[in-house]
Amino acid sequence: MKPLLMEVQTSLQNVPAQNLGIEIFAGKPSRTEAMQNLLSEKLQHLSVAERARVQNEFEGFGPLAALIVDPSISEILVNGPQEIWAERGGQLFRVNDQFASDLTYQNFLDRLNLLTGLQISVEKPVAQGDYQNFRIHWISRFLTKTHDALSFRRHPENPWTFDRLAAEGWSSTEGLSAFYKLIDDRKSFLVIGETSSGKTSVLNACLQHLPENERVVILEDTKELCVPNSASLRMLTRPVLSDVVAEITLTDLVKNSLRLRPDRIVVGEVRGSEAKDLLLALSTGHAGSFGTLHASHPHQALLRLEMLIQMGAPQWQADIVRKLIGQSLHFIVTVGRNRKGERKLKSIHRLTSVEETGILLETIFQEDSKNF
Repeated sequence: MKPLLMEVQTSLQNVPAQNLGIEIFAGKPSRTEAMQNLLSEKLQHLSVAERARVQNEFEGFGPLAALIVDPSISEILVNGPQEIWAERGGQLFRVNDQFASDLTYQNFLDRLNLLTGLQISVEKPVAQGDYQNFRIHWISRFLTKTHDALSFRRHPENPWTFDRLAAEGWSSTEGLSAFYKLIDDRKSFLVIGETSSGKTSVLNACLQHLPENERVVILEDTKELCVPNSASLRMLTRPVLSDVVAEITLTDLVKNSLRLRPDRIVVGEVRGSEAKDLLLALSTGHAGSFGTLHASHPHQALLRLEMLIQMGAPQWQADIVRKLIGQSLHFIVTVGRNRKGERKLKSIHRLTSVEETGILLETIFQEDSKNF
């Protein structure tokens, strides 16, 4: 297939540049008539599958087109025109296809830019956004020093529920029962785990378990969680767009959420100084709130949480920070992947007391270590 793609590309290079420009119709990029005629000429003797692949190279998403429409693909990683990886069933594999050249890869990036409105430049070498049901993270070649790199993470079309998690073997009946009790008793907790361990899926299951008359205010950097009912609300952060349009941070959203009569506050990921304001909110009447934190172990999560709080309040001493955590947070839920790549509930820990040496934890559920 690649020699054919290169042949078509060589032919296109002989067409005047002005005839190969991208036009915009109904908000979508489209090739000009000269481009269409040349492609039709080159593709007339190909099979339907081959014709679609060549057209995708010059008009669509190239080797990513089949991955985008495959519901079994949960993530697509593009390190450049020749290096494409995907995740299926928790396992990463190299895609047996690639862009024909740096030129067609750059043309794909231009199309993606037009479709998503993401802006990449020397001044702004990283961008995040959405395309269809994917979250996109775009890293410019100014940082990689080779090619622009992309990550496409698929948002589930149907939000996860505890019934689905149970059907997938995510946890035993004992673990699920303990988790239900956290939510029903309005305990505040953090779901922790490493990258791609299923933290967001678990938060979606928690949201779907809530009563329909509870108002949840969801705070996120990118839209990943499903709003559980019409009484609830989502707010998203905003990067700096210009000297006039200011940044909106998670700290800003936490402060504003307190004025919106939330029964629960849910934070997609606690990762900065907003930790201080969130825990202050939890200690003053918003019990039952929850979020995620990137950490592989409960003690690591507590240490990281201390550091994040001190980012927002550098004048606070460690013992004050720990007392705030102890008064605000009730449980830590750890999730992860086993050797097969399956996402599992690993453990649930209760914060019991704050001592001089740190915060003590009590394990109320522990998955058998043989399963990991």
